[in-house]
Amino acid sequence: MDETIPVQTLADRLGLSVFTLRRMIRAGEIGTAPGQPDAVRRSDLQAFLQGRELPDWPTAGSDQPDSP
Repeated sequence: MDETIPVQTLADRLGLSVFTLRRMIRAGEIGTAPGQPDAVRRSDLQAFLQGRELPDWPTAGSDQPDSP
């Protein structure tokens, strides 16, 4: 099963307000995990980030984002 990330955690990590992230979810820019409206699948996040100039989400167990 794909790992999920809570919407609040993801908003904080991306430097967005939770309201902005939820607006993006409603607009279909990023999806939530099936049956979990307050979580995003890691694979959906990676697809969303492709082509954007943002640091990669850290791997499991890593506390810091990757440096550019």
